Amino acid sequence: MLRSILLLFLFATPAWAANCLVVDESPEHSLKRCDSVHVLHLRGKPEERAKRMGELLRTQLSPASIQYFAHRLADLVHKEVAPVRFLFELLGNQIVRLQYRAAPRGLVEELDAMAAGLGVDAIELRRAMALPDTGVLLNVLGKQPFFQAMPAAGCTSVAWNNQGSFVYGRNLDFPGVGFWDRHPMILVVQPEPGSPELKHIVLGADGTLFGGITGMNEAGITFAVHQNYTQDGGLFGVPMLFIGEEVLRHARSLDEAQAILERLRPATLWTFVITDLNSGQARAVESSRKHFAVREMNPLVQTNHLMNPAPRGDEFISVGTKTNSIYRMEKAREILDSHGPGAASPQAVARILAYQEDQTGHLMAYKDILKSITIQTVLFAKKGAEGARLFLSTDQAPTAGGKYAEFAVADLWEGHDLRFQITDLVQTPPAKRQRQIEISEAGRLYFDHHEFLASAAILARHETLDAQLFRAVAHLQAGKAAEALSLVESAAALASKEPLYIQQSLEWVRVATLLALQREPDARVRAQALLAQSPANHRLRAYATAVAGGHSPPTFLSNLSFEFFTGDLSGRER
Repeated sequence: MLRSILLLFLFATPAWAANCLVVDESPEHSLKRCDSVHVLHLRGKPEERAKRMGELLRTQLSPASIQYFAHRLADLVHKEVAPVRFLFELLGNQIVRLQYRAAPRGLVEELDAMAAGLGVDAIELRRAMALPDTGVLLNVLGKQPFFQAMPAAGCTSVAWNNQGSFVYGRNLDFPGVGFWDRHPMILVVQPEPGSPELKHIVLGADGTLFGGITGMNEAGITFAVHQNYTQDGGLFGVPMLFIGEEVLRHARSLDEAQAILERLRPATLWTFVITDLNSGQARAVESSRKHFAVREMNPLVQTNHLMNPAPRGDEFISVGTKTNSIYRMEKAREILDSHGPGAASPQAVARILAYQEDQTGHLMAYKDILKSITIQTVLFAKKGAEGARLFLSTDQAPTAGGKYAEFAVADLWEGHDLRFQITDLVQTPPAKRQRQIEISEAGRLYFDHHEFLASAAILARHETLDAQLFRAVAHLQAGKAAEALSLVESAAALASKEPLYIQQSLEWVRVATLLALQREPDARVRAQALLAQSPANHRLRAYATAVAGGHSPPTFLSNLSFEFFTGDLSGRER
């Protein structure tokens, strides 16, 4: 009898494996550590909560992500045009001030209170929080030579309601490897008594105050954002991070969330994914000051190309980025269609988000859903009348291939005796996981530190066309043209079955290396052959036209860089 009671107890109680450790606590906050995840509860009035966040960033939390994003654009300019770095940052400050004009006043005051708590100038924190909007604005300026070298970014979301179970999962694909992924944080906001705000959860890294990236509220509404590539943009609109926060604070249903999105329009076009964990419904909302369109379906898959016809005329996206975005969407749907009978599960969605075309984990960015810049992966799951569960990535980038900390959402709201368990949803083999980490590390060295040869050496054992193309570009950028040409020639045997734009990118590097080696006649022949293929990339077509005509191509067309997000050479041309 006693044995039966014990067995019943064991199977009826979630087997949460560990208690979170208390790091710091006061009446206004509690900070716990659950494996690598910080769980912070902030209580009280909005500005008081924000100031406390800033104070904790000086003591118990890491300000690394905030500092990285505050100076990210200036760091890019430092490499390209060092003498104007200071002036560019001043210009950036003015752009940020204009961007914040339409922001909800209270949220701006909270951000300034956080800056005071952190002990930094308010404009530095505003600049950090506005980086996603500024990055999209620079994409609008993509026809200008410098901005054509801006790296691509994006996300993948899957929302699936099947047989009484609902799962929503998303990859956050954005610069910040080594920062955002190393300091994951769950912020639980508990408004003061009598406040009209809903309790809500912000998912991000240490210092993420608002839920404009990923979050959920006590009504079961979740919010996430996806980057688009479009010329539909300007300076005047609500900053993206504030829009999600307003949804989480006030929306009790999808209709209310959609109404908030229709009222608070961003300056540039974004796609917002909103779901209701209780009903299992999901919507994708393309929103800007000019356009507003809603898509609702089950399952819902969202990537980064535009889905609604009205704004497509403004889409300004590279061939590689759009091709890969369409591929990720179709691959996710294909995997869902092949799932067969059975309820929607976190494991199935997590495996989609961790998908790589090469089963051993070698770089094949143009067909991978997992990216070198997958810096956070989040899943929400709810089955029938059971409580919702939250899964937050705990491993380093690319996070989708690693482990998760699993929480019962009901326990997160109060946080007393908070428990969690480490869950391996994907069960990536160790050798494959190591190769995934190599891809992220190579990308980090390449983009953030411009250590071309060191990044190329990391992927020396990745036997794919993508890896060879990257290494050829990296050697060319490092002034090693002979080595770059050797890599191009060894990769040629791998190219025949790959997408045409990837083959053409390989030839682009070949022509560039031939020119660097002062083999102009050979370069002209190759350029003429490229033109005969009518390359879809406008920059490549302009480059090949110049070379084939015996002219030196403009510098901005000659300064090639590899795109880890898509496997293409960078550029915002359609």
